[in-house]
Amino acid sequence: MPVETVNEPAVMPVKELGLPLVTVSAKTNEGIRRLKEELIVQAPKGRMILPQVQVIRDILDQDATMMVCKETELKEVLGRLNAPPNLVVTDSQTFGYVAEILQETKF
Repeated sequence: MPVETVNEPAVMPVKELGLPLVTVSAKTNEGIRRLKEELIVQAPKGRMILPQVQVIRDILDQDATMMVCKETELKEVLGRLNAPPNLVVTDSQTFGYVAEILQETKF
């Protein structure tokens, strides 16, 4: 079925909510890039997304210790530690900023 073929009754609730409609084809991969772009645009600002929640859940399930902070609080949080963290995970948009703080921090 071509991507252009859309079951109108199925998409009416989406249109009524004012949500963007992105058609994709699992067979040809058509529309996948646009869907990914739309998901990024629609991601809630200031909220954790599912992959972040899943990582935190996995850490807790392994009885490990973790800390979560904003990049603007990282320097202060690191200053409270007696030893450097084994792993720091950050968003690609703040990588340079976080790397600089990590290099400056002495334990």
